[in-house]
Amino acid sequence: MKVVEVPPFAESITEGDIRWIKAVGDSVREDEAVAEVETDKVGVFVRIV
Repeated sequence: MKVVEVPPFAESITEGDIRWIKAVGDSVREDEAVAEVETDKVGVFVRIV
């Protein structure tokens, strides 16, 4: 398991959904997006660094 951090969202954003791009067992390279956090205002990709 690896903990990843995303940039802080604006205070007005209180919730969002995670859309997984990679499945369990998929290979992942450095700086490749593994998921996207989608809110009603913005989408932020989660990358492994």
